Amino acid sequence: MRLLLELLLPAMIPALIYLGYLQVERRRAARNGADEPLPWWAETPWLALAVAGVLLAGTVLSVIVVNSGDAINGVYVPAHMDNGTLVPGHVDYPKK
Repeated sequence: MRLLLELLLPAMIPALIYLGYLQVERRRAARNGADEPLPWWAETPWLALAVAGVLLAGTVLSVIVVNSGDAINGVYVPAHMDNGTLVPGHVDYPKK
């Protein structure tokens, strides 16, 4: 599900918007009595849609990376023995 939301969906959004726009324009042309246009796959700008999808997916991933993770103002305490008990490594954050 995470892969779908973070990579596939943003990459497909430009193509889905374009195909929706194309359907609206075809219906409008049919109402106005225009000749039958080329099939949808023949006139679709695939390269532009692919580039837009990759850029959108990259933007989503960048936003996720920048806005995730722990705060960087903590102090790392390595694993150590305390009264015969192994205390795992952790990060101590200053008290506010």
